[in-house]
Amino acid sequence: MIEGWTEVYAPGDEVEARLLQDVLRAEGIDAQVYSQQDHVYPVHVGELGRIRLLVPDAKTERALQTVREYLETGSTMAPTCPSCGEAYEPGDAVCRACGASLTQ
Repeated sequence: MIEGWTEVYAPGDEVEARLLQDVLRAEGIDAQVYSQQDHVYPVHVGELGRIRLLVPDAKTERALQTVREYLETGSTMAPTCPSCGEAYEPGDAVCRACGASLTQ
């Protein structure tokens, strides 16, 4: 924990960190990237080259769940009906909101 912020993930590089930061922000969770990498010398030894993805303490559980979902599926967004835009569960054949077919 760093002054009211909790580490929810330690990405391998800053590109992954920024991507996950954007994912969390899209979910309404403030996120900060804290990097200790030296950009002059590409040597990253232990804690000296660590990157941290931080969120406010109060959002830790939700952020951990969002990061976990993203890493498992590559997305945090549920699939949506092409007719009405409502989210549906994977495996549904018909939209529960409008009755449109979800099979192609």
